Amino acid sequence: MYNLIIIGNASRASLKEFELIDQTRFGEYTSPEFFEPRSEQVTNEILQKAAEFPVIIATEERDGEAYIAELENARLGTGKILIDLKWRNPISYDLLRDYQKQLGIADFEFSRNHWAVKNIDLNDIQDFRLALSAGTLGSKATNSEKEQPIQLLSICNLALSACRDRYTLMSSQTPNDPLGLEAHQIELQCLDSLIHSLEVFLSVDHMSNEQLIEHGNRFAEEIVNCLVSLSKTKNGERIANTAIGAILLGISSAFSGYVSTEVSTPLLFASTFGPQVLSSIKK
Repeated sequence: MYNLIIIGNASRASLKEFELIDQTRFGEYTSPEFFEPRSEQVTNEILQKAAEFPVIIATEERDGEAYIAELENARLGTGKILIDLKWRNPISYDLLRDYQKQLGIADFEFSRNHWAVKNIDLNDIQDFRLALSAGTLGSKATNSEKEQPIQLLSICNLALSACRDRYTLMSSQTPNDPLGLEAHQIELQCLDSLIHSLEVFLSVDHMSNEQLIEHGNRFAEEIVNCLVSLSKTKNGERIANTAIGAILLGISSAFSGYVSTEVSTPLLFASTFGPQVLSSIKK
């Protein structure tokens, strides 16, 4: 099982005393195996039982924020439910939409402040299974198992899907002119290389910080090589407006915390503005 908590505002520094305004909102759209709001009354004991499950917490869709979290405490207040989080890590709001059906989330749930308990195993969904295997969910995970953040996994999974989609699209559209063909072939080579690297990274569980740094530096080197290759083509100056430019920026952002500032700052700058500023990487 997992908890789905849709809340009004999750943008806060403190992880303490989030308020679910109305107690009657607990149990809406919940699996009857756990709680039946029409015949049962919410109690602190029920809340403590729910707190044993992992949490997806999101704001109403107009705000578009989402997190993977673990509850530290949940209790009844005066007409309210108060929750404290042990930790939370941001995930893409689009990720919830992509897996909405598998997660058992109805459309209208995204616009209603409530707490649902879903009888669904997050292990059955690839992106969330990766998070579980990395130990970022679950109260029994050790500190070393929690080192690989769900945000990094989510971004890399999205980047991998984008690379595959882009590769499939480009494979079906071959330019006729020589210059266009050259740029086309180089981008296909870059995408093929990135697909392999992302698949290797995502296949490894329980990474230490040292391993993340190692992978981060490898991706940085590969992104630089992609940018160098693309800068030599006629489309190089417009890399920031291309699909692969967005993919490179996403990977650069994801690993910016695992490579040195001397690498990450110019790398993000170059990924954003294209090979025309590639010289900044060498400084």
